[in-house]
Amino acid sequence: MSKITAAYPLAPGQAGILFQSLGDGANGAYVIQIALDIQGTPDLQTERASWDALVARHDVLRTAFVWKDRKQPLQVVGSHARAKLSVIDLGDLDADAQSARLDAWLAADRSAGFDLSHAPLLRITRFQRGKDRHRIIVTFHHAILDGWSIPLLLQDWIALYSGQTLPTAPAFRDYVAWAQSQDRTAAQEFWHDHLAGHSHRVLRLPAPDMPPTSPRGDLSAALTHDETRALTASLLPLGLTMATAVQGAWALLLARATGEDDVIYGLARSVRPVSLTSADRRVGMYLNTLPMRARIPAQTPLHLWLADLQAATYAQVRHEASTLADALGGHAQHGLNTAVVFENYPRDPALLGRLDDFSVRHIEVFEQTSLDLTLFAVHENGLVLRLLFDARTTDAGFAKGLLQDLRHILCKMGDTPAMLVGDIAIASRVPLAAIPARHPPSPNGPALPEVAAIWRALLELPAVSGTDNFFDLGGDSLLTLSLQDRIRVALGVEVEIPDLFRHATLSAQSAHVQRLFDNATPALPPRSNNTGHRTRLHHRRALLKAKEPTQNAQ
Repeated sequence: MSKITAAYPLAPGQAGILFQSLGDGANGAYVIQIALDIQGTPDLQTERASWDALVARHDVLRTAFVWKDRKQPLQVVGSHARAKLSVIDLGDLDADAQSARLDAWLAADRSAGFDLSHAPLLRITRFQRGKDRHRIIVTFHHAILDGWSIPLLLQDWIALYSGQTLPTAPAFRDYVAWAQSQDRTAAQEFWHDHLAGHSHRVLRLPAPDMPPTSPRGDLSAALTHDETRALTASLLPLGLTMATAVQGAWALLLARATGEDDVIYGLARSVRPVSLTSADRRVGMYLNTLPMRARIPAQTPLHLWLADLQAATYAQVRHEASTLADALGGHAQHGLNTAVVFENYPRDPALLGRLDDFSVRHIEVFEQTSLDLTLFAVHENGLVLRLLFDARTTDAGFAKGLLQDLRHILCKMGDTPAMLVGDIAIASRVPLAAIPARHPPSPNGPALPEVAAIWRALLELPAVSGTDNFFDLGGDSLLTLSLQDRIRVALGVEVEIPDLFRHATLSAQSAHVQRLFDNATPALPPRSNNTGHRTRLHHRRALLKAKEPTQNAQ
């Protein structure tokens, strides 16, 4: 058994990913797959040894997470771990059958997820597709690696396979220590001012008419080479970046969809401080997603508005070590349901180098988040847009219309950057009149003693009242997981994580739990079929109905 060599807190971007993964892990949230098409045949023994050496080199590949019965989670690094390598021969199938088998396998692999409490959070599968033709799938969890780390990791693997000796890799805990040393109070004041006065209404998306075959949807669109060149030519003289144009287009879409002129979305950014040695060569989870607020002034020229948006983005740099919960503050229960990710890491297989045994011909990355909508943008030969969406909550036709509209807005930016923001028309026929989310009223009714007792234990408070807000009292996303688990154990019902965020006051949460008892059977089946368990469950339900709840449960 591997010895623990280090234990330390989570990096800023890891906490949210850990929470979302535990809440939506059955659907493969934040499981990333890298597909490498290679020509030639690796030597199996050397291949296995090189993957093991890669795990030994990077501490993040020997990292697992501890969160149960802890107020704050930790990541722990083991002294050693073995990479799981599997080889599957598809050589007896034709091309179509191979593609179908691979697609089905990728979906199953994502759904399998990872046990985040055991390292390594990485596995490798090589599919033999014919003579000297293979596809390698490297599957890992986003909690340990960001996109920028992907080419660095692959370069190291190629070097180790070829027998090179590499210098000691920087420790990820250096970054965590840097993040912990930042001024948290100043950051909280910045985010409070940044978000002050916002309604925190989120986009409610039209649901599909039929249950989807897959929980996640993935759509792509691209600007042509000429369209991308025109957009670049309009941005460069103004000192604007392609990333600013993409997030500006997204902000305009959200504004039209919600009917608001003031929107918030998640903005992913790579946090690699220059004070860290070899910051751009470090492997780990250096990505952080924080709220970006965009006000939409209809009578302002587009290029001036984009300049203001870019300045607002740069103003956040000093506070990029914040956690999302700290940034959202008292509005943490609303969260974010859309995000923009502009990926600028190299993807050219030629950068990995060539070996005698084989060469990498093509690299493809399959990503998955837990948000309703995540926009990925990559500026390569042209501007490529990918929209990942929750197919359980979002109609695929609506998502396709959003992507078409986004492309249209970006083309308009390239054609007429001086036009007024309010004059940009939506080209798609898909209506953008998505209903803004109406947060359910917070009942001022009584608090259930069982729920109140759970709150007091988790928040370490002597008393709570019905109007108290779980997040205002210090609750966070990981404590919400404990809240869900304790309600399940104490009362025998499963409360969905989003409902715990929506019903954030003790009275509202109590009313929701009561409705679950009144209107439905427990969402989780009894863990045992014995009569004693069923009797205890019915007894708990009877007690809940019989007790007279109190507004202040001591």
